[in-house]
Amino acid sequence: ADLLEMANEIIATLNESNADEKYLIGLLRQAYNGKNTLAEATRIIVNALFGKYGLLVIDGDDIELKKAFMPVMKHELLFQDSQQIVNETITELSSHYKVQASPRAINLFYLKENLRERIEKVGETWQVINTAIAFSEEELLHELEQHPDYFSPNVILRPLYQETILPNIAFVGGGGELAYWLELKTLFEKHSIVYPVLFLRNSVLWLNKKTTNAIEKLRLSDDDIFLNKEKLFTQIVMKNEAMLALEKINNAIQINYTAIIELSNSVSSTLNKSMLAHAAKAKRIEDRIRQKFRAHIKRNDDELMSKIEKMKEQVSPNGTLQERYDNFLSIYKLYGMNMFDILMKYQEGFGKEFLILKEIERI
Repeated sequence: ADLLEMANEIIATLNESNADEKYLIGLLRQAYNGKNTLAEATRIIVNALFGKYGLLVIDGDDIELKKAFMPVMKHELLFQDSQQIVNETITELSSHYKVQASPRAINLFYLKENLRERIEKVGETWQVINTAIAFSEEELLHELEQHPDYFSPNVILRPLYQETILPNIAFVGGGGELAYWLELKTLFEKHSIVYPVLFLRNSVLWLNKKTTNAIEKLRLSDDDIFLNKEKLFTQIVMKNEAMLALEKINNAIQINYTAIIELSNSVSSTLNKSMLAHAAKAKRIEDRIRQKFRAHIKRNDDELMSKIEKMKEQVSPNGTLQERYDNFLSIYKLYGMNMFDILMKYQEGFGKEFLILKEIERI
């Protein structure tokens, strides 16, 4: 019911007279029909959007796949050493990366019908929290042997599960994802599971025509647009005609002070020290004058700050990367199914550059 309500809210924002949006409306209604599970709905959508590029979708709860992971699940239930192993790795990485996922004593869920709860060991009993379900060691191992699909890895063991059933040479992900995988390297070694080579994917920023035009009018480079608003404003202000004229005057003053210092040195060392002090004082005054010019130009240019703020709203909404904030629907509404062809055309699987898509072409 919650998924159906969410789908209806999204559908209400779409325009049925637009062919691409009409297609998405039909897709959402098919996926979130009130009968499909979240996993089933996700598979329907992902397959519809990306299937033509070649896509393999499997059911991770399949009993045959879970059987392949039984040795790791059995070890986790009996020995509970993942928490210590991962925490030791986290400690080593903490000076470089934020903690992405914290392990528990037992990193498995128990699944049954509409039930999905954590397993905890209390004394010599394994309990499924928030239920009356409990197992002795013998009962637990029997349950695992008969119904491995009743057990599900949490965030700590999930990568080990996926690399067990679908081994990869490499894993390509974002910065947070790679930091998360790094936490698990020693755990992979513990269970003799091949740890894939990690590659950082390139990030993508979509800029609509209005924002692109604003960036061009402000004469900003691709690097400039990632500066914070204050630094960006200061940089633009420094290109103001009055500021450029002021810098010419300040440069002339500095040239004169340099000449005075050289001349004083020919008279006496004492006079030279005095002139150096005057020059330092003049430099401080110059900085204060520059600050006052900036402040007054800023005060008189609210329109410029407004333009910068609007541009930054798209470049880094809410102060974060666009890809971490915006749903794909905001891009889809502009470019429809073409957005995926555009990404396939310009993305590089192992690219390190930040990909900026401006005034996106129609394919």
